[in-house]
This record gives sequence, structure tokens and C-alpha cells, in this order.
Amino acid sequence: MFYTLRPTGPYGQIILPPETADKLAEMNETEIRVLILVHAFAAQNASCVLDQKPLMEFLKLKGVDEESAKTAVAYLRGAGFLDNSSKSPAKKTPAHSVHYEAPQLAKAIETSAEFAALRDFFEERLNRPLNTSELAAVYSFMDSLRLSPDVIMLAGEYCIAENKASLRYIERTLCDLCDKGITQYAAVEKHFAQIKEYKSFEGKIKTLCGFGARALTKKEAQIVGKWKNAQNVSFELIEAAYEKTIAAIKEPSLAYMEKIIDGWKASGFETPEQVAAADQPGRPTDKSFDTDDFFRAAVSKTRGKK
Repeated sequence: MFYTLRPTGPYGQIILPPETADKLAEMNETEIRVLILVHAFAAQNASCVLDQKPLMEFLKLKGVDEESAKTAVAYLRGAGFLDNSSKSPAKKTPAHSVHYEAPQLAKAIETSAEFAALRDFFEERLNRPLNTSELAAVYSFMDSLRLSPDVIMLAGEYCIAENKASLRYIERTLCDLCDKGITQYAAVEKHFAQIKEYKSFEGKIKTLCGFGARALTKKEAQIVGKWKNAQNVSFELIEAAYEKTIAAIKEPSLAYMEKIIDGWKASGFETPEQVAAADQPGRPTDKSFDTDDFFRAAVSKTRGKK
């Protein structure tokens, strides 16, 4: 079994999600101690995906008995500090794992035109001078992660455009790219374009359904991902499914919309026009598909009715 720690900083800092911060007042000394040790274990292994067996061995090594460790980890899962994960930890690229002294960085600026250009780039984009720690982070992008300056600048532009103007966030982004093997400029550019395209697609659906700024649930995100990546569903067809949903249950529901779209796709319907044509009276019986009947059946099944 694996657990996913959410979230952690790029240097092993303990960062609590807002919804879990209030849980601290309810926690006993052992639970708080285990929470700190879990973060230490994640930082030590440079991964937020934690293997249960080594984690328990680490807690035992730190003086937490097996029963207390199991109880505390169970609490952390229930409180939202840890999630279950079916994935084994991927090999992580160390984030800024090498320490650079100020004289070394000064010399690098003098001898490396690429590093000097990166410093100038980030100081211009952030509109301030970089401190020694930030310079060290930028230097590690080249020296430790072995990324080209154009890829580093591309990632910087992307993160800043997303209002994530933090070198630590940029570093996490670059490490994630390395972990996925996306290190060439064209591949990185394509990766960011796909992310932007998905966010735009998701945003249109959230606007259509009136979800506002709230994040999609895990199930909702899976549905949107299926429409975008697996089924290549047009937004127009999603709009048609939305209209059917509102007409039937008076509120938006991606789960209901999913059932409608699955039925349409199974019948070969790719556009709202094809759906409308199938609903027209007088169509040939052997090719008919009553979308209204299908929808009522789908809703009935979802609600547990016959």
C-alpha cells in the first residue's frame, strides 16, 4: 500500500492544506509527531508517494511503536493529511539538492553567459533582484537538473503567466518535467499547451454548470478528463447533455451528463445535430434511438429506480 502526502514544499517544508489546518487542535502529541515524521520521511525520499512498509520502519526507528504508528497514520488519512495511492513512488529528481556558496555563484555569473542570462531573465520577470538562495535555485536548474536555459525560461514564463511567480513553484514544475522525462523544448512547449487547453476546457464546463471558483471533485475531474482525452467530446455535445440534464432534474450534474454522452457515443452520435435528428418523429425504426427515453432510463438507474 502507498500513501500520498498532500502537499509538501520543494525543500521538505510542512505545508498544510487549508481544510486540514483546523484539525491540529484535535490532534494528540503522537499524531502531531507522526505528521512531522511523515513529512521528514517524504523529504528524505524526495517523494510525496510513500510506501507503507518503509514508512512504518522509519517511524519505528524514530521511537514510535507499531500500534501507535498505525493508529496515527489512520488518523492522518481520515483527517485528509494523507491519501491512499495505488501508484508506487516515481523516481524523483532532487530539488535543489546541491548547496552553492555565494562566491561560487558570483564566479558562475562571470564565466557562464547562460547563467547570467537566466539571472537577468528572472530578475526582469519578477521585477526585483534575486537573493543568494534564489540564485542558487536558478543555478541548480542548469547544474543539477541539467536543463537548457530556453526550457528554464519557458517554464518560468508559464508559471508566471499562471500567477505562480515563485522560484520554488518554478522549481517544482521543472522537477516534475524531469520526472516525466519531458526535458526538450518542443516537448515542454507541447506539455504546457496541453495543460492550458485542458484548463480552458474544464473552465468552460464549470462556467456552463455554474460551479464558480470551486474545484471539481475527484469524480468530476475524472469525467472531464474522459471527455477531453479518452472520448474527445465536443463542448457543443456537452452543452446538449447539460440541457437534457437541466430539463430532467433541474440542476447540473456531470454524472448525469456522463451517462447521456456515453449513450450518445455508443450510438455513434458525435454532434448535437445528430442527436436532434435521432429525436425527430418519423425516423426509421431500425435506426432509431430515443435520447429522451435513454436519458430517463439513465437518471432512473442512477437514482436506484427501476
